[in-house]
Amino acid sequence: MIRSPSTFKTCWIAEAMEELGLPVRTAPNRRASGRKVKAPPEKKRLLKEAILSLQKEGKVKPTYKEVQQRAFELYRTLKKPSVLKFYGRVKADKGLVMEVLQDEGLIYE
Repeated sequence: MIRSPSTFKTCWIAEAMEELGLPVRTAPNRRASGRKVKAPPEKKRLLKEAILSLQKEGKVKPTYKEVQQRAFELYRTLKKPSVLKFYGRVKADKGLVMEVLQDEGLIYE
């Protein structure tokens, strides 16, 4: 589950940019020429879509922060129909909620 733009790791973005032929700087802590952390296929697809959409807007080489934000927006638009399908189907019992709130055995931090 993706909850924020920072879920997309910078090493995944670098891998996607490299595959699209964009210049990528080698990380200072990188020891080998190969990639140790590979991007999952579904997230790599979102990252590539984000990079290409930013390039269509005129960004020659988008920043990592822009790519993270756009990939997160694309993810939300893809998942919205599946969430709306179940919206309003679950009803919470208000009595149970009040009982939990008034329970002195629970500690809230």
